[in-house]
Formats: sequence, C-alpha cells, structure tokens
Amino acid sequence: MAGAPSVAKIASFTKEFPDLNKSGVYKCEASGINTLGKAVTLSSTAVVVGLRPDSNQLVETLQKLTLKVENLQLKVNSTEDRVRILDNFNKLKSSEQNNLTNALFVVSPTFQGKQYLLIKNQLYITANLAEVLCGVFGGYLAEVDSEEEFRFIRDNLLALRLFPHIITGATDERQEGVWINRHSKTPAKFINWGPGQPSSGTRENCQSYATNGNTWYMNDLTCTVDTDITVGFICEVEIK
Repeated sequence: MAGAPSVAKIASFTKEFPDLNKSGVYKCEASGINTLGKAVTLSSTAVVVGLRPDSNQLVETLQKLTLKVENLQLKVNSTEDRVRILDNFNKLKSSEQNNLTNALFVVSPTFQGKQYLLIKNQLYITANLAEVLCGVFGGYLAEVDSEEEFRFIRDNLLALRLFPHIITGATDERQEGVWINRHSKTPAKFINWGPGQPSSGTRENCQSYATNGNTWYMNDLTCTVDTDITVGFICEVEIK
C-alpha cells in the first residue's frame, strides 16, 4: 500500500507598516503527527532588525504621493473617475500620513480638540521650515494659549526630555517685544517666561520651551539653525 503523499505548506506573515517596536526575535512553531503516529513539534526562529528611517525621506515620500495623484488626475477625463481616484488617494494618503507622523513625531493624547506632535530627532532646520513641516502634517507650530495647555504639553511631551529647547509658534521678529503667533497672527496669550527671559533682544526672536533641569519655562531662542544647541519643535494639529 503506497503511503500518503507529503504536503509542504508555507505560512507567511506580512506587516505592511512595521515600526521599531516590531523588531526582535520571531518564532514560528508547528505541531502535528509524523508518519509513525507520534506527536512532533517543529520550530524556526528569525531575527528582524529595525532601522530608524531618515526624516527627510519620510517627508519626500508623502510629497511624491501627492504629486502622483495630481499628475494622474490631469489624465482622467471622467468626473466619476476623478472622484473615485481622489477618494482612494485620500484613504491611501491618510494611511501613509499616519505612519509618517508616528515615525517622525511623538503624538500626544487629544486636548481640547487638538493633538501635539513633538519631533523625535533634531533636524537642524529654521523655525520657518519647522512651520512648513508642521503644515505638511496638517498643523502649525504650537500656539500655547493658556496655563492648562502649557501644563498639558509639559506633562505629555516635555517630560520625555528629548530636547533641552523646543520651539513653539510665537515670535517677535516683526516688532521686538511684541510676541505674535506665526500661524494665527494673533498675540501670544500665555507666556510663562523663565527668570531673566526674554534675554537676547533681536538676536533671539523665537519662543521656545526650555529647562534648567527641573522646571520647564518659556525662553527666547534664535529662529535660525544653531548647531551648538539641541533644539526640537512642537506642532499643533486640530482634530477634525
């Protein structure tokens, strides 16, 4: 009597948008009965190494995705097709953007209909470019309007201590001593200046969070790139 033919099966697991938390050692284990009728267990392990993506590449990916759909729309004549393509693109863009956001930023819980994004890595960019990057992700440099908002950002993001200086949205570039929010063009409502701050006149025109090791307060900081200090920035995004 001929034996039953052996059957080889392959199991696969795919994670489309893995993050660094998914790296590590993976083990696949299978149990069954061999040709002698005995229970057997086979296993195999694999090591997955996580590499942090380059921040500029992540932003470029989102920009290229936007250009692709714009070029595609120019080639489509049907209004129905345009709507369908745009709908599919918006879903794809939303998924891509969420993954880019989580790769680039620490994302806060929601506070009064808003979320705050703290950049994870120093990018060595000006305050103006930081504002542009916030715009790519649907926001703007954070506008701190109250003590409650100040404390929320402090407790949820600053407590991570990723940077000793973190740029926010207010500036007195247009008129020394008059602090205006870049995005809304409104006067800064709440400024918790630290001792002796602001301190550097026209040389430092950007508002920032700063720490003396124990306490966070507001400080004035240069709006240009300063490679001598470690600086991050916080975006504010309204949840729709």
